[in-house]
Amino acid sequence: MSPDHDYIVSLTTYYPRFHCAHTTIESVLSQKCPYEYDVHLYLAQTDITKNGGIIPPKIEALTEKGLKIFVTDEDLRVYNKYVHALRDNPDKTIITVDDDIIYPDDLLLKLIRKSQEFPRCIVCFRGHFLSCSANGYLQPYNLMQDRRRDNVKRVIPSLCLMPTGVSGVLYPPYTLDEIAANQELFMNLSPYNDDIWLKIASLKKGTLCVQIEKRNIHFPFISNSQGKTLSSINIDHEKNDCQLQACFSAFPELLEKVREDATRLDGICKIPGKDIFTDYLAALSLKIYQRSPGIIKLCLRFLWNMYKILEGSFSTWRNKKSIESVTR
Repeated sequence: MSPDHDYIVSLTTYYPRFHCAHTTIESVLSQKCPYEYDVHLYLAQTDITKNGGIIPPKIEALTEKGLKIFVTDEDLRVYNKYVHALRDNPDKTIITVDDDIIYPDDLLLKLIRKSQEFPRCIVCFRGHFLSCSANGYLQPYNLMQDRRRDNVKRVIPSLCLMPTGVSGVLYPPYTLDEIAANQELFMNLSPYNDDIWLKIASLKKGTLCVQIEKRNIHFPFISNSQGKTLSSINIDHEKNDCQLQACFSAFPELLEKVREDATRLDGICKIPGKDIFTDYLAALSLKIYQRSPGIIKLCLRFLWNMYKILEGSFSTWRNKKSIESVTR
């Protein structure tokens, strides 16, 4: 791989994963992709210091295969994954990946091909739908996780879909608002979840997001890579909900964009609006969720997930008909 290609795969890792991150990087460097791309790894100096002042040999050896390593003085944690690449390469397409996943060799090809189909859209393999209850408030993060295996809405570009970076996300140039790289804002509003902040940045820009398939795809973790992860911190301590609320409180006009686009998306898919029972259930679940102790919240999550699975099975036939009527 020669320098200055149009596609940059950007990632970061930190000291607790220095022993295994090379596996992810190797999977990215070994892509069967006809398009030329560069791989950028951003390491904080603080993590290198913890490692005795040296870059792990298994990672450094990958520079011979084309890896470019950048050492940063400031530690932006998960935001090291994209902020530096975005600031230094505004005209490039940035593809973000995580440091604990083994990616298939067609990852980049599928992302790029889908991007060519929808040139101004952010493309992902996995995402959640931002949604509101009947009273207009955001649903809790865990209730946004649609587990249906066949949802036509995912393959229709929309503002409602929030890509999750674990399975790789492609960002064409100039599809994110400049706040994406605003350190003061993201550290105050969403310090532990870059997916939420990147969604806010794309909403401000008015950029649609689209998924490659009608189901979520989560690629396998590297063994022994899952210690105390950001994901577990966000879920265990309900930081996702706090960060969502903080972001939409700072930018309340974006919530109206989500509501309007949800209505548009339902219309495209010819899915009727929510009935009275569903609205009542959503409002009630939100109230119980916010006021209940932990064990009740766990039960609520389980019941909601069962409801969504049943709802999905009944709507599969409808989704199959809907996709035939969608003109891309």
